Order: sequence, then C-alpha cells, then structure tokens
Amino acid sequence: MKRWTIIALLAGCSAPTEEDPYGNRCSVPEGVDAAPTTIKGALDFIDALPRPVTVACVVEALERPFTVTASSSPFSAQPAAGEVAPRIFIVRETLVISVVPDGDGSHVIEFAEERPNARSVKAELAMPLEGALDPAAAFDHLLMNTGSVCGSCHKNEQPAWDIDYAQAFESQALKPTRNDLVTLDGIVAQANACDATATPDRCEIYDALLYRGGVVDGDFGRPLPTIFD
Repeated sequence: MKRWTIIALLAGCSAPTEEDPYGNRCSVPEGVDAAPTTIKGALDFIDALPRPVTVACVVEALERPFTVTASSSPFSAQPAAGEVAPRIFIVRETLVISVVPDGDGSHVIEFAEERPNARSVKAELAMPLEGALDPAAAFDHLLMNTGSVCGSCHKNEQPAWDIDYAQAFESQALKPTRNDLVTLDGIVAQANACDATATPDRCEIYDALLYRGGVVDGDFGRPLPTIFD
C-alpha cells in the first residue's frame, strides 16, 4: 500500500509505473494554463483535458505547488462525507477549487473566485465531463429562482456583472469552522488508510492529489468569516 507524506516534492508527468500508475493520463496540452487563478481559466483548463474528464484527472493535472485545507462538514451544497472524505479546498492566489473524494459531494467540482471585502464568485461543474464544455454551464448549475443556491448560506448575494459569459453571482466568502477543519496531515492520514479495493474512486482522488507532490498545508490566504460569524 502507498504511504503518502507531505514532503513538497515537484515531479513532472512520466510513463506509468507500479509506483506511479497515472503517468501522462491527464497531461495538459501545450499552451494550456494548468495554474488557473480565475473560474474562466479553470474551465478552459478542464475543457482541454482528455475525455471523459474526472475529478481525479482535474486534480492530477493541476500545476504544482498549491495550498490545501479541508472541511469535514456535511452542511454545504458540496457536502463532505465526514473525515474519511473531507471537502478539500485547493487554493491558488485568487481561485479556490474544491473537491470531495467520496459521497454526494464527489460528483461536482466547485470554484470560488476572490472578490474584495471577503466576497467571491461561485460556480459548480457536474462531473464527469463527457463532451464540450460551455463555460456558462458551471454557473447555470447553481441557478435557483432569481439567484443561486449559494445565497442560502453565503450572505448578501448580488449579480457578478464582470462575468459577461454567464449569469453569475457573488456573495460572502466563508472558511470552515475550527471544529470542522481538516489539515493536510489529516488528508494524508485518510489517503494512507484508503482501501482501493473497497473505495477505488475515493483512493484515486487522494492519489491524484498527493502523488506529484507540491501540496502545501495552509488556508485561504485572507481573513474570512465562518458561517456562524
């Protein structure tokens, strides 16, 4: 069984081996930015990946290094499946990409693009992705009545007028509560305990996150409230 560590080693894609079963499976075509800092950049990156695009493929193909933190809370439009499969936030500058290794939250990738005053624009993409990607689909997936499903938890939702390719909304950005917080050590512990025979999809996402290294324990890079503040 693999034993992951949090040593931030950087490695490029290579041919599959017993220790590296992924190889170039999810390599990004030349000229595509694999370090997106906007939702549009992330969607363009995902659209360039080989079909079908899975959550594991997206996580694997992201350029390193990046910062991660996680939450075990099930109270989200993208719920964690407890500590065994927390909601993992991948943070790169002004963009947060969140994935869940198992459960109901594992069927989507969520995005949050930073705005001033502790606010962010949200989007959500259903996975796996089979055909061509319409960037508006990631915002349409969240629409509800005159706003988005995010507005029920994220306060002061308003239209994001600078997003000109979709009906988008911005609202308060939140961070996990201290009781729900899962550190990189906790993520690594769950990856090491993962049984690929029993939960292959869960283990695949953990492997895709960790096997290339360059994963740094951290937070969102700016002060944010919790849902209780």
